Amino acid sequence: MIAWLKSWIVTICTAVVFITAVEMILPDNKMKSYGKFVMGLMLMVVIMTPIIKILNKNINIDEYINKAEKSFSAENNYKSSIENYKTKDEEDTKKQFKENLEATCTKILKEKFPDADYSASVEISEDEDSKVLAIKSISIGVKEKGIEKISKIQIGKNSERTTSTQNLNDSEKEKIKNFISNEINVSDKDINVYKL
Repeated sequence: MIAWLKSWIVTICTAVVFITAVEMILPDNKMKSYGKFVMGLMLMVVIMTPIIKILNKNINIDEYINKAEKSFSAENNYKSSIENYKTKDEEDTKKQFKENLEATCTKILKEKFPDADYSASVEISEDEDSKVLAIKSISIGVKEKGIEKISKIQIGKNSERTTSTQNLNDSEKEKIKNFISNEINVSDKDINVYKL
């Protein structure tokens, strides 16, 4: 340890003597200030080298340069990753908005008109400039509670499959449309009511 400390001090003293000699030789002009700067850097390297070796015995400058290059190239990947996350986040927001609106429509219809079951399907659009979501249309499916009537069934070669397609009467449709229009603040023209 003492031998190492002695060699370090000798190296520093040698560097100081060399730097002083070079400064004396340099002419008094702009070159001298640049020379002092370079010599000061050299002295700092001489002083810091053993300290750096103590802290990290496996210093490899090429490794540090490669890491720096990788981090700079990773910055471009980072920017593309941010764009991907932003796009995914916007899509998730739209999906969640749509699902919440559908659940809200179903819930408030069930509370207002408890004699039927409802399903809601919402189409949304986004204004590209302001990034505001708007309701494009709402489709409400109504299924009355109770026992459904069985449709006519024919058995034989020329049998056709018929379904029960009873429609809601217009007054029920208008009640549902007006209610949703007032609650959600959507034009009743954008609301479609059908029977499930």
